[in-house]
Amino acid sequence: MHVRVLFFVILSLIAFSCFAQQPVTVNQDSTKTSAAQKKESPFVTGYYPLGFFDVDLRYFIKYNNYEGFRIGFGGITNERLFKNFKVGGYVARGIKDEEYKYSLGGNIKLNSKTRTWLSLYYVNDINEIGSFKYLTDARVYSVFEPRLLNVTQFYTYRTWRTGLQHEFSKKLVSEIRFSQTKIDQIENYHFLKDGIAYKNYHITEVTVSCRISPQTNFITTDDGRIEYFDGLPKISVQLTQGIKDVAKSDFTYTKLGLKLDYYIKRTDLSSTNFLLESAIAFGDVPLTHLFHAYPNSPTKDEIYSVFRWRVSTVLKPCILENFFQTS
Repeated sequence: MHVRVLFFVILSLIAFSCFAQQPVTVNQDSTKTSAAQKKESPFVTGYYPLGFFDVDLRYFIKYNNYEGFRIGFGGITNERLFKNFKVGGYVARGIKDEEYKYSLGGNIKLNSKTRTWLSLYYVNDINEIGSFKYLTDARVYSVFEPRLLNVTQFYTYRTWRTGLQHEFSKKLVSEIRFSQTKIDQIENYHFLKDGIAYKNYHITEVTVSCRISPQTNFITTDDGRIEYFDGLPKISVQLTQGIKDVAKSDFTYTKLGLKLDYYIKRTDLSSTNFLLESAIAFGDVPLTHLFHAYPNSPTKDEIYSVFRWRVSTVLKPCILENFFQTS
């Protein structure tokens, strides 16, 4: 345990001591994206504007091992309907599991200068076991997500969540989120605590996340801000606290994550991209809420059938099973 804590501290010092700047690609956050940027190209932003509604192309079709093909539709309203209020959501259905998943909620702008948004959403869906996502990560859209072909283990969840997004400066964005979630297992998994085997359980979490982009510059337009120089490094820090006995919550735990994205571009047009990430957890954390590193095509029958899709987090497989960080 002491070794992991020491490693996390060292990684933190490295992250906050590294400063560089190189132009990469334009990106945006979901509720902070300007209408002008969305109209550039739907295949870049992932949004296709239809009047006052921006269709989210991420929900049209996906594939994973549990749902098979997942067909859906979703999006969010834009400034043509309400300037300071947005309604968003989606509905999707898996061909293989024949179950509907959906989400509905809204965002209200509290302060235009600091891009402060208050949100409330309900979600009924599935999630990967052991996934860890940063709230302040920029929105990513891809026509095809090959990483999902490697994901084999999921759980279902129903959650109410409310969040507050705020920009302290042009280089520091933050979000705090409170959520209450009901977990139902798909896999044959039980979490044993104090002699009680929990198959399904409730979890209440408070998450605080921030992203520092010390070399990022912006231009401001009438309807929002466009990030035109995506300077690196980008440093993301996130703290999650599970709270027992609040809204039927069963467990108390703490999770801490740190991510450093660093890019070096040379005069000979070659480049190197470093993605350094560390996470640690304390307390009674079920496997569903820990961390994973999926091997390549883990369900193949033969070891030589295993191949690798390009993903940000990958573990070279030695056996044909999934790996989870549990201690």
